[in-house]
Order: sequence, then structure tokens, then C-alpha cells
Amino acid sequence: MLVAPRPYSPNCPMPQPLPRRSNQLAVATSNYVRTAAIGLILVGFIIGLLLTYEYARLAATGYKITRVKQEIAALQSANEKLQLEIAKLKSLERIEIIATTKLGMEKPRDKVQLVFINELEPAVRMAHYHSEAEENMVGQKENHPFLAALVRLFSDWALGAKAVEASQR
Repeated sequence: MLVAPRPYSPNCPMPQPLPRRSNQLAVATSNYVRTAAIGLILVGFIIGLLLTYEYARLAATGYKITRVKQEIAALQSANEKLQLEIAKLKSLERIEIIATTKLGMEKPRDKVQLVFINELEPAVRMAHYHSEAEENMVGQKENHPFLAALVRLFSDWALGAKAVEASQR
């Protein structure tokens, strides 16, 4: 629907034009926009620098990883060579050749004699002696308690050392 324009009447005030903005407000707004734009550009530049730094650091770390992997491969190769050399030096044929040629040893003849030594035997004898000495001392007054304690300490030490040796074998 269309509305007809009103006729001008002197009682009705004329519409006033809107007041113009002052030049200072326009300049202030212009400065604000310019400062904001420069700030955004600086922030973008700094973010770009940080990203570049991170990618450069990432590339350097990748090069280090590659170098370490190559070093590991070289060390593993050297380790394998050393393991082969150890196996070759431990071979029974080589030991036999060195024993017969350089050390003057001879292969055993027809008769071979094996001698087994029981290493716990002295310890067992010491324990038996210690228990007999304690049985004999029951009821007797100890004349030298320090000497008896010293003998007991030594025999316990000797028994302990032999028991540890036996358990390790």
C-alpha cells in the first residue's frame, strides 16, 4: 500500500538533517583502524617467524635422528664382526692347535683319568669340628670368651665363604 505524501503545513516542523560527524571522530576512527591493521600485520609476521623456526628445528631434529640411526647401524655391524671374531677365537680347534704347537701340550694317550675335587669337604669338616667343640664346651666354663668368640667368628666366616662359592657354581 502506498501512502501519499503529506502536504507541507507550517505547524509541522521540517525534518532536520542529521548532524555531521566531526572531523576529529573520523580521524580517530581512521587512526584506530590503521593501528589495528598494523598490529594484525605484526602478529601475522611474528606467527610466521615462529612457524618457520619450528619447521627449521623439526628439520634439524630429523637430520639428527638420521645421523643417530646411521651410527647405530654402524655400531651393530661392528658388534656383529666382533661377535664373529669372539666365536672364531673360542673355537676348540684353534685352542687345540695353540695348545699343541705353542704351549707344547700333548693330546692325552689311551688312558684318561678324571679327578673330581669336592670343594665343600673342608667346609663340612670345619662345621663338624665347630659342632664338636660346642658340644665339648657345654657345661664347661669358658676361660677365654674373647678367643672362643674369635674362633666362632672365623669358622662362621669360613663356612659362609665356602657355601657362597658352592652356590655360585
